[in-house]
Amino acid sequence: MPARARAAVRHWETGLNETGPRPDGQLGAVIEVMLGTSARIGEVLTLRRCDIDLTSAPTKITAGMIDRAIDAWEAEHSASTIKNSIAPLVRVLDEAVRDDIISINPAKHRARRNLGKHVPHTTGALRRYALPDLSTLQKLATACGKVHQSHSDHVMLAALLAARGSEVAGLRAGDIDWGNRIAWIRR
Repeated sequence: MPARARAAVRHWETGLNETGPRPDGQLGAVIEVMLGTSARIGEVLTLRRCDIDLTSAPTKITAGMIDRAIDAWEAEHSASTIKNSIAPLVRVLDEAVRDDIISINPAKHRARRNLGKHVPHTTGALRRYALPDLSTLQKLATACGKVHQSHSDHVMLAALLAARGSEVAGLRAGDIDWGNRIAWIRR
């Protein structure tokens, strides 16, 4: 899939296409950032050069970039959508802190500011809504499975992949690489 996307961009950037806007050289870079980071188009389009430290390895996304992305989303999306978009980012970055890949989670405190004025903004206030462990998740999935087994599967996949419900619903058998234990979210 990435090879086909890159080939399509290269073809379009030749300018031989008669439809669509004229190529300006940016599409290839946008596609590379999306493929390399799994960022969504809206997240990539809010990036500015000053948001990325190109001198460090690996390249880092700054807290400022996260703030601007949240600001842009607030104009278009509900608080619930923003919360559901930021939660997986916070969880992934928490894992990176635990694994000593990064020293602090730049998304943690920024995520809290958008959850509504009725939510207390104290350290750990949102943690009370999180499932404490895998066994609790399994109990929840089992209860959902009493309605239908697909509900249980959906809950487990959403939680373990840190995916949105719509992303889980769009998964197909061909999206799973069983040998490498990877689920490709393509839709």
